[in-house]
Amino acid sequence: MHVSIGNYSQRLIQKSFFLVLFFILPLVACPLWGQVVQKKQLVSSDYYGWGKIIIDKVSPDEKWVCYKMEYEKGGDTLFIRNHFSHKSYSFPKGRNGFFAGNKFICKIDKGITIVDLKTAFRENLSDVDRYSYNQQTEQLIFLLADKEANKKLAIRSFKNSTIREIKDVTDFSLSPSGNHLAYFSNNNKTSFVFQINLKSKEGPKLIALNKKGNFMGFTWNKNGNALAFYQQDRNMKINALIYYLSKEDKLYKLDSASAVVFPKNTDIIYENLNGIFISDDAEKVFFSIKNQEEIISKSHQSDVEIWNGNDKWTYLQEKNFGNFENGPKTVMWIPKTNYFSAVTSNEFPKVILSGNYKYAIISNPKQYEPQFDFNGPRDYYLLDLSTFQKSLLLQRQSYDHKNLIASPKGKSFAYFSENNWWVYNFEEKKHINLTASLGVKFTAKLHDLQIESICGSPGWTVDDNELVFYDKYDIWVVSTSGNEARRLTRGKEEKIRFRIADMPNKNIDNYIYDGLISREIDVQKELILQAEGEDGKTGYFIWSPDGSLEPIVYKDSFIDQLNYGTEKKNFYFREQKFDISPKLILKERSKEPITIFKSNPQQENFFWGKSQLINYNSDGNFLKAVLYYPAQYDSKKKYPMIVKIYDRQSNQLHKFENPTYNNVNGFNTTLFTSENYFVLKPDLLLEAKNPGVSALSCVISAVNKVVETGIVDSSKIGLMGHSYGGFESSFIITQTQLFSAAIASGAITDLNSYYHTINSRSGKPDMWRFGIEQWTMLATPYEAPESYWSNSPIAHVKNVNTPTLLWTGKIDSQVNPSQSFEFYLALRRLGKKCIMLQYPDENHLLINSLNQKDVTERTMDWFRYFLKNDQSAMWIEKGTK
Repeated sequence: MHVSIGNYSQRLIQKSFFLVLFFILPLVACPLWGQVVQKKQLVSSDYYGWGKIIIDKVSPDEKWVCYKMEYEKGGDTLFIRNHFSHKSYSFPKGRNGFFAGNKFICKIDKGITIVDLKTAFRENLSDVDRYSYNQQTEQLIFLLADKEANKKLAIRSFKNSTIREIKDVTDFSLSPSGNHLAYFSNNNKTSFVFQINLKSKEGPKLIALNKKGNFMGFTWNKNGNALAFYQQDRNMKINALIYYLSKEDKLYKLDSASAVVFPKNTDIIYENLNGIFISDDAEKVFFSIKNQEEIISKSHQSDVEIWNGNDKWTYLQEKNFGNFENGPKTVMWIPKTNYFSAVTSNEFPKVILSGNYKYAIISNPKQYEPQFDFNGPRDYYLLDLSTFQKSLLLQRQSYDHKNLIASPKGKSFAYFSENNWWVYNFEEKKHINLTASLGVKFTAKLHDLQIESICGSPGWTVDDNELVFYDKYDIWVVSTSGNEARRLTRGKEEKIRFRIADMPNKNIDNYIYDGLISREIDVQKELILQAEGEDGKTGYFIWSPDGSLEPIVYKDSFIDQLNYGTEKKNFYFREQKFDISPKLILKERSKEPITIFKSNPQQENFFWGKSQLINYNSDGNFLKAVLYYPAQYDSKKKYPMIVKIYDRQSNQLHKFENPTYNNVNGFNTTLFTSENYFVLKPDLLLEAKNPGVSALSCVISAVNKVVETGIVDSSKIGLMGHSYGGFESSFIITQTQLFSAAIASGAITDLNSYYHTINSRSGKPDMWRFGIEQWTMLATPYEAPESYWSNSPIAHVKNVNTPTLLWTGKIDSQVNPSQSFEFYLALRRLGKKCIMLQYPDENHLLINSLNQKDVTERTMDWFRYFLKNDQSAMWIEKGTK
């Protein structure tokens, strides 16, 4: 083992001084300032080179912003920019960038680049495996590859420019507090675990050694004073769990072979969803074990699959997800007393841990199976982890992992039941209804193909004494006693939906086993809110504890990716409209916003369409739609129109779409508007028990609203939809002659047969789609055969006179290709104009770029042929004449 401290010049591959001056992208690409750009029509040769901007990080002083431009064909580039000093740097192929004090660091190929933001001094370090930055001690920690294929751990101080190097290190982990660094090391067939106190000059402290294998998988507790990791034998099999307490300098070991408490014929396992978790008080360690695999001889045995009628899950579902007996089990170990106990079991294989790890909420997803909702109900039991006494907590509670929420400090457990939010207080052992007295509805139409969903909860206040949740428009805070409730916003009155914005650079969906880690929200401080108006406006506000709202930005554009520092003085966000490529905007508090970067400046060279929000009435229901105009619109002309349908689409009003052939469903709005089509995307109100008929009514009403304006040629209207939209399209053309051409892809055409199919990946029967979601038939085809038949496109296929293009992925697990085949064969038998495309090795959405291009080109060909009388596509001529 060798540790050296000295100058870092030996590892410096390249040093250079560079400075890229900040530049303002010209508004026009022409030799004379102010000259009007001669615009041209966008054609396929112009599709290359369009990118997507992603805001990544903001420096601690909020003066620098890091963002990335990503391109379909490669050439991704990372940028950092300072509007105040007019400096800008670019890093081709750069990724994983972050600000470290007055420096910026990012990965490029196999190395990292460090830029001093004050001096513009740049260092390129090669062969860096991984790296981390300790903000508390201002140290950069990274692994370097040696010539002998070994690795060195380097700890570089930005305070005093010193470097500490440690040879033969395989991996490292920085504690959450930043006080300690742990690392694995191998030397002479012996593996070591060391820990370094980064705030002292002491050398590494040996924690553990293994002469018969390796170590892997560091896990710290939240405070960084406890560390756990696995021990492996020479065959990479985990044979022990090691636990170390820094303050006590004590090491504990649970050996799977020799420990009396460890279950026989089981192994410790390491998986992404079944890792190690340590309680905040460092008393409990949770990890996963699994039964050892039995070697079963298959000689003289048939491979027959047995699908029993009384199985809780289907054979395929059981095979993929349901073998709880041989699946992972969560266990608890108390190292100080060497107490060991299983938390989950074959009977109760799923677990949510309370915030303080004192309780486990266990359940069995099969309990009420077979049932035919997507997530069926189950009973939840409360397991006291000090006594292991079990008691019933919730009975027949529907499963929704985002609405079963343990409070961070372990006081309560929140759940949504009987249209109300409830909490269970662990100490008082009492259920409390928080919302029954409010007279407010906490469900709304939020997600596609669901009539209503729970509006949700972003988390708890910092003391666990209040739950924060949403209604359709507003944010509520209610005490866990149920005695106090307040509405933080007034969105209902303004028809603006307010939500607490995601924190920049934070992963919002973290789990401990089957439980979502809840966010702590300090309502005594300012909150950043995201806002979306029913008029199409979007933006962000600052909410103050006095109830006032200060707009950061709120306008008739699509605003997202808000990023900022702790001071919340300078805000960076992305703004776009359908006709304005996304821009990076800086908004200083109390000042006007400034554009500091505009993506895809070449857009200025082309004619471009615009988008408009329109309102229409369908059977007394007031609905919205987005209408996109032709790029070279002339009010004196009438144009063909494409109607693209699914469910809700009005939220796409301001979304910019790069022109591209790489479309998973073959549709690109910009390609159509550039060829001077109108494009209509209506919101549809899907009626329970009557999905096809209600979609028909909405689409015809929306189309008529546009046709009445006189801007569309009513004899040149095309219809298309994918998946559920494919169902709607195929049904609508059996009921009306309004459309001159149609495309139905990944379509469901026979509700009876689709009800009786099974998802080949999940193994779940598709019957759940017909209950309270998607088709919302609210009955089986045995109970309501007429409803299923009357809403099935195949039942009315003889009425089709619209030339129809069908396509499907040949291995579609979402919608069986037989659904497209049924409709195709019926159309073919009836002598209708139709073509079906089948893409080998493709699923519900096309992934292969060649197939994406093919289906997009054929989509454009189809509508050119039938709506523009362009008969140059010989494949259509051949297939329909």
